[in-house]
Amino acid sequence: MKKIIYYGAIAFFSTAFVACGGSEEADNEVVRAGEEDGDNDKDNDNPFQALADLAEDLDKMQNGDGEMRQALHFKQLNAFLPEEIEGYSLEKGPSGQSMSQMGLSFSASEAEYKNADGDWIKIALVDYTAASSLYTLATAMWGNMSFENENEKGGGIKIGDHGRGWEVFKKNTGDANVSLGVGGRILLNIEANNQENTDFVVGIAKSMDLDALASAEYEAAE
Repeated sequence: MKKIIYYGAIAFFSTAFVACGGSEEADNEVVRAGEEDGDNDKDNDNPFQALADLAEDLDKMQNGDGEMRQALHFKQLNAFLPEEIEGYSLEKGPSGQSMSQMGLSFSASEAEYKNADGDWIKIALVDYTAASSLYTLATAMWGNMSFENENEKGGGIKIGDHGRGWEVFKKNTGDANVSLGVGGRILLNIEANNQENTDFVVGIAKSMDLDALASAEYEAAE
């Protein structure tokens, strides 16, 4: 389970600073870097305001004035992972763990899917109570940023009202990845191999109930 924590942290910090089962009825509009999303809340895309908010929140944490939210139990996160994906069956998981220390809590969940040809999809969810302000800063930095070179193509992406993040396609390997900060606190990371672009992994994220994930509150496991 250390693997979940390691890859969850790497996925979040690399995308931030490098530049329920699925619901087919989820109405999650996809807006990519450079496209108009009609969002008039400019504070969401202002890295300077996000940095100021981050400093304020960290100060509250240091002085014990901040109210820390309890991370979702890993079984709650498990419930948001698709039971199956068209053409793929569940190979491993869902599995996860929850832990807490000194007022901070952390939960993670992951699952892996494969098709008849051996192609794979990996989905991970990470909920870390100290990450909220970092997500705010990171998603403001992602914004409309995009890049492309001989080996990779990527850019900022927004899915629905609650998912903001980064998509990357590796041209030399065919690996596709989308990482989203959901509801300003949860990291959703989806990877797949043997792809021609990121449309497939973005479609998986779009099919998930991001609204419910963003608003979920901690419930003790039975």
